[in-house]
Amino acid sequence: MKKTKKELGIVDLLNSSAKNIKSRHGQDVVFRGDWIINSKIRVCIKTKKGLLIIGFLWIRRNCFAWQSIKCNKRWNYNYADVTPTEIVDIVTKKIEAALIRFQIIGGKEQVGTKIVAPIVQAEGIRLHLSDDVLARIGKHVHTRPDLECGGYLIGRLQWSEDGQYVTGYVEDIFHDDSVGSAAQYTFTAPYGLKAYSYCLKNYSNEDGVFSKNIIGNYHSHGGFNAFFSPTDRTMIFSGTAAEFYLVFSPGRKEVTALFKNKAQKLFAIHLKQKSGSEFRYCEPTIPHVDIDYTKRGEA
Repeated sequence: MKKTKKELGIVDLLNSSAKNIKSRHGQDVVFRGDWIINSKIRVCIKTKKGLLIIGFLWIRRNCFAWQSIKCNKRWNYNYADVTPTEIVDIVTKKIEAALIRFQIIGGKEQVGTKIVAPIVQAEGIRLHLSDDVLARIGKHVHTRPDLECGGYLIGRLQWSEDGQYVTGYVEDIFHDDSVGSAAQYTFTAPYGLKAYSYCLKNYSNEDGVFSKNIIGNYHSHGGFNAFFSPTDRTMIFSGTAAEFYLVFSPGRKEVTALFKNKAQKLFAIHLKQKSGSEFRYCEPTIPHVDIDYTKRGEA
């Protein structure tokens, strides 16, 4: 069935949304599908590897609908209830939220305002810890300096366009009062669920989009040096997510860090923090595992 003139007019509105995304974030949005025959339109962005589908639009006689490819919820809007300007604004924000979900841009969605523009970064693998976060981790690991403890790093990952480099921004942490022994600490599944629930409560919106989420963990080594032990190796390779891992030594005033990508490869990182930090950064080592020391970003 052919579309009405009003329905065909939405094509120009959606193209206006694509221009908004291009001007704000430098991302080219492409719509794939036959507007006349098939009302389901694939919303894609251009990457060096081709088109990446981030969501779907349904263009119908009386309404249009949006669904992100990583969210089960579909949002429906009647043409009678929204102005052309509002259609452009709605689609722009939905696409931006999907780009955050895919970790293509940074920032968070705020009601009535546009998403914060991404930070331009040099290529490399880096980690930023805010002063507040570093102080809170220091306080936590010093609570029982003779015993190991651990917590979760909460923030966001910002990837380079080709997906080879990443910068982690740690803006919050989650931990409880659990402690291990003098030589071991275990991150349990219930503990991880508590951390996820904390992020869900504090850093997700009604669309299920997280402005911040778990991007790794940290634990202490008591009076021992900051290094990655065989037990740590097991913990790191027990999951498949791309994450940062930190080990603090309150006794030796040391910290070391690694990044693991989804291909299960480990990288030394550039840990960016204030020079006045009590913890001295040490090169990461881990038994019987190769670490790539060549992809650190420049400060």
